[in-house]
Amino acid sequence: KITNLEVKIKGLPSNFDGYRITHLSDLHDKEFGNNQEVLFKKVKSTKPNLIVITGDLIDAHYYSDKNSIELIKRIVKIAPVCFVTGNHE
Repeated sequence: KITNLEVKIKGLPSNFDGYRITHLSDLHDKEFGNNQEVLFKKVKSTKPNLIVITGDLIDAHYYSDKNSIELIKRIVKIAPVCFVTGNHE
């Protein structure tokens, strides 16, 4: 699901006008198509300047990072990626 939110910050430099941040969270190493193609296309369609992942790339109850690593390998080619850990990492 894609939700668009426009944020206006008074005093923010004008070079940030139109700056797009794509936020991903709680993927829990789920599979989104072959080689994460479905999610990759959704991320790419947002035309981000920056991609942020706010934790839970893995699931503590079933450890695997294969799908998450595949996604990261692909999305770093779209825009810079920043990541913080969640409670499952």
